[in-house]
Amino acid sequence: MSRPVTHVTPSAKGQISGDEPFRFDVCFAAAPPARCNVTVDLYDPSTPAHPEGHFAYWSFATSGERRFSIEVDPTRDPPVRVLGHPLRITWENPDLDLVAATRVALNVVLGIPGEPPLEIQAFRWVRSHEALDGTEALLEAPGYVRALAPPALDLEPDARVHIVATNIRVGDAIGNLALDALRALRLHGFDTRLYARETDPELWGVAEPVEALSKHARAGDLVFYQYSVADPDLGVVLDSPAAKVCFY
Repeated sequence: MSRPVTHVTPSAKGQISGDEPFRFDVCFAAAPPARCNVTVDLYDPSTPAHPEGHFAYWSFATSGERRFSIEVDPTRDPPVRVLGHPLRITWENPDLDLVAATRVALNVVLGIPGEPPLEIQAFRWVRSHEALDGTEALLEAPGYVRALAPPALDLEPDARVHIVATNIRVGDAIGNLALDALRALRLHGFDTRLYARETDPELWGVAEPVEALSKHARAGDLVFYQYSVADPDLGVVLDSPAAKVCFY
């Protein structure tokens, strides 16, 4: 008997939580041109090396559709199924166990074979809340943050501060700045949230997808935007009704 499938329709690229099999919907920005393939790539985000950290790739040929429904069930062989399309496996890693993985990242890539990708949709799958253990410790303000003067922000008491960057990694310059700003602001009582297109698994319980900014940011809020690289999510930031501070 097949396991039940939870249908999720992320309104934006984001995090899927739970240990049930699931189906999610992908919609590309434009109809694929001729000779396009879609590749589904499952990988372990704590082992980002390519291809050692990847479980497998599956692909199928498109016929101009923009929308696809993809089912994922690690107990099934193959674990990926695209409704209405036969899949072919293009590579798999026998050394990784998808069933045992607690955090899985999914890339759905649209492209013409041999050419750079036209579009990538990224999803993050957390199998259990235990996978996020340790996140809160990362947010504790270290001594050098506690030694800083309180932030001088002229905000209403219920205003929020939103910190946005394309990539936030633990230990690199952009990630350190984003996390230290978050720590300092929260330390002094500001309701502060973090958003990124790509983050380390340790931050999955903290950093939300950039698209979520449109749901949370309000007039009177403040957005700190780190414009470090070409950013496909720039429009989400610019459309926010909050005041914005941009730095490079």
